[in-house]
Amino acid sequence: MKTITFYSYKGGVGRTLLVANFARYLARFDKTVALIDLDLEAPGLHHKLGVTSSEAGRSPIRAGVTDFLCDFRDGGHTPGCPSLESFPSVGDYAIQVDSSPSRGKIWLFPAGNVSSNEYWQRLGSLDWHQFFFSQSGLGVEAFQHLKKGIEQEFAPDYLLIDSRTGITEVGGVATNMLPDAVVCLMLANEENMEGMRVVFHSLAHRHEVFAAQPLTIVPVISRLPAPSDDEKDHFDDEPSRVSWVREEVAAAVGDSIYDPIDVLVIHQDAAIHRGEQRIIGGECRPDESLLLRDYLKLFQALVPRNEVQQYLPQLIERARDEMFEDPNVAERELENLADYTEDPMALLELAKAYELRRYEADRVFPVALRLWGTSDSVEDPIHWRVVKQHFWAFWRHVAPQRFYHLPPSTSSKKRSFKPIEHALFLASSDGHHRAFQTLTYAFQVWSHHNQPDKELGLQLARAFGHMDSFGVERENVMHDLRHRFPEDPEVVSELLSALRMSDTPEVARREFDALPLQLKRHKAVLSERMRLPKSIPELGIEDWQGLSESLCGAEIGDVFEITPATAAEYFISLNMRNEALWYAAALLCDLLERSLSEEEWHERVRMFESVTSAGLEEDLAAELGTRLTHSDIRNLVKKLRDSKTDRRAALNLLQFSKRLGQS
Repeated sequence: MKTITFYSYKGGVGRTLLVANFARYLARFDKTVALIDLDLEAPGLHHKLGVTSSEAGRSPIRAGVTDFLCDFRDGGHTPGCPSLESFPSVGDYAIQVDSSPSRGKIWLFPAGNVSSNEYWQRLGSLDWHQFFFSQSGLGVEAFQHLKKGIEQEFAPDYLLIDSRTGITEVGGVATNMLPDAVVCLMLANEENMEGMRVVFHSLAHRHEVFAAQPLTIVPVISRLPAPSDDEKDHFDDEPSRVSWVREEVAAAVGDSIYDPIDVLVIHQDAAIHRGEQRIIGGECRPDESLLLRDYLKLFQALVPRNEVQQYLPQLIERARDEMFEDPNVAERELENLADYTEDPMALLELAKAYELRRYEADRVFPVALRLWGTSDSVEDPIHWRVVKQHFWAFWRHVAPQRFYHLPPSTSSKKRSFKPIEHALFLASSDGHHRAFQTLTYAFQVWSHHNQPDKELGLQLARAFGHMDSFGVERENVMHDLRHRFPEDPEVVSELLSALRMSDTPEVARREFDALPLQLKRHKAVLSERMRLPKSIPELGIEDWQGLSESLCGAEIGDVFEITPATAAEYFISLNMRNEALWYAAALLCDLLERSLSEEEWHERVRMFESVTSAGLEEDLAAELGTRLTHSDIRNLVKKLRDSKTDRRAALNLLQFSKRLGQS
């Protein structure tokens, strides 16, 4: 039985709530847990565990720790040789707590029936100084008997003690005599630390006296403001507060007792003020509750990993069996196991359950990502299935905000996802880091697979194009795709885009030398996709006309005949003003010949935005003046004013029509 005391010098740090949730966490792994409420003047552990009075006002608690101490005192024992055999069972002072849906057991030794006058009378009759320090005092032996009786009658895996605040006799027993570890909760201020220094010195002295019974100290800063954009100063201040507490603890207790593990933090949570009691086993997931994430980090520091892992196979098997009877219950159980342990076995089973239930990217991908993060392996086939099916949809939500408007996958149906929430890493890292993790994982899965998928490779290449740190990976993906799919026009098109962003010119040139034949074969397809003309100018090729003829064996007009607006755009980008004006004017003159579809109007708006940004409106008006009669110009102006475009484009066209009418 491992005994852990939870202590705080002052109240208001969330100590009792923490104890109750730690008990439920242990019960999740089939542990038997006993709890002692030693906050006798202000008990509340029974409320946090859901032990409340009935509608008739009757408390289920008949007796508790206060009654035990009074009975032990009044039993007529003499110091050193109490007749323990004749003393009532400690079980008479306990109550079993509902721990469902867990199968572990929770036994509570409450302070007593605080709703009765008798409780307060008995508590007032205890003279603590005489009980502990007089010649007839039985205090130490009473608590030793209580601990021994709990171990013999209940055989708990853990005994958790909720100590009272301040510097008191009972607090001294709870922190010095009974525990194997003390969790010390405090606020990061001098008012709290002033009292905690006294406690830390006391714990250090205890360690010197009882060296054979080592004591672990776990310092915890409580109620730190939760980091947010509005409270950035608080977030920036957190490391300095943690550092200050770490130094104070080390100075007070010395290296002999304090293993300088990182000081743990429990952030402030508004849910507590709304009366929420049950964090472990409640409705919230770790990604939805910062308090729950903090709890789990602390609990995992208190419970050796092997103690949890030995129970996982049977808990997972139990959830599997439940999947056919009640899949919702089974899914929730697997979520708890994965969230509370971050163990690869539990995460793998949860990913399979989500896959079986055909969940979409916002549920499945984060679990697979967490699985990879815990094992750094992508051997299991589920990684390939998840990445192949869900990468692009997931990436569109975790990409840095300026890249949200990415082209959809050509093989995926349009889906609408809520913001991604179901992963610890998403809740605890910034957007760029999330995107980096997602791409690193997907690339590792793609590289590991024996026969990489073309569609996934293209998606990766497009995603890499938005992240400066993935230039080499992008080139590797595109190089592999070109060799695996040499005749595919989509691959060739994406390759041109990759070369445009290449950080290594020699690699770009080597890949570019292999393109002419492919470009010639796929000229029409590439032109229609509008990727060929968008890519080549940005490679820095000066002889655009010569390059077009050598690659495609055609005049520049042939390359652009399907998308003339693109021709105007790129003539402008290459500073070929006359050619740009010629194509722009041709597009506008076409308005006089026929009615245009919505797509054709969009083409002209695109062209006109390029002309406007280059400051060529007056030149375009002059070019049209040389081509059209006054009557044609009036008709063109009318069509521009009547055009069905968005408001901004309509205003631009209206201003241009005025200039055109004046030309």
